[in-house]
Amino acid sequence: MDEQARPTISQIRDLATVTVPVGGAFLGLGRAGSYEAAKRGDLPTIRVGGRLLVPVATLLRMVGVQPDHAVHEAAGA
Repeated sequence: MDEQARPTISQIRDLATVTVPVGGAFLGLGRAGSYEAAKRGDLPTIRVGGRLLVPVATLLRMVGVQPDHAVHEAAGA
């Protein structure tokens, strides 16, 4: 997924996580602003190994969209 373009709900809805720049772009933030928001705790993140990722279900709830629970249940989340 292109980190520069603003992703749509349909592009991220079926994913468990996205990168910080993609999560921030979804909210209209640039790359630096995304990492700053993550550092402040305004953009929810989880650490998986050495990667900092944004849970899509949480991101969708932030903007008032119900996530597709079937994807997360199948993944064991």
